[in-house]
Amino acid sequence: MLKLILIFALSFIAISCSNYKIHRSINKQIVKMHFEEQNIRRKVHFASTKTDVDSIYITELRKDYEVIHRNNEAYIKEVFDKFGWPKWQSSNAFGGTYLIIYHSNADMMDQSIPYLKKKISKGVYKWNQHLVAQLEDRIRMLRGQKQIYGTDFRWLYYEDGTRKAFIWPVEDPNQLDYLRSTVKLAPLDKFLKKKHNKFITYDPTLTISDFELYSN
Repeated sequence: MLKLILIFALSFIAISCSNYKIHRSINKQIVKMHFEEQNIRRKVHFASTKTDVDSIYITELRKDYEVIHRNNEAYIKEVFDKFGWPKWQSSNAFGGTYLIIYHSNADMMDQSIPYLKKKISKGVYKWNQHLVAQLEDRIRMLRGQKQIYGTDFRWLYYEDGTRKAFIWPVEDPNQLDYLRSTVKLAPLDKFLKKKHNKFITYDPTLTISDFELYSN
């Protein structure tokens, strides 16, 4: 009996070590992919803010980004199908996984939410309920629906060449701060006062039609 227990324990340890190595390799790859994706996203953003940059160059950068992102998205989907959300992640690996998903299409985000919910249901990630809310809002926005928590915004472009960022319309403006509190998000007014968010404005009178009319 003792011999059987020992064999079982050794087998369990061997399998655990093997799984750890697999997930460690996956997480290293995700960090690498995310770094590459963010690097080209920064290049696109920087080039787009300059008036003296050739539009053809920006177009090519965007094409390069799309290729990189599609490959990254396909890799994440394959990992999810085999293992679910990767285990034993560093903060960089977790953030990289999330942001690759966040910049994906609505269907990919939708498919990822159950894995994310399971991931944050316990352990060090249990305070990250807002990440699910952000995905849910982004899915709604991409599908032309009002968001729930007011976490996403879009630029409006005007005829005089200026642009301004506005919070995408929300389902229930009167209950917005309460709904945000249920997923560990600060009140919207407090969020917009943060230094890196001051370029965003919330105007509850704007409609989805306004965004469709003035979006670039």
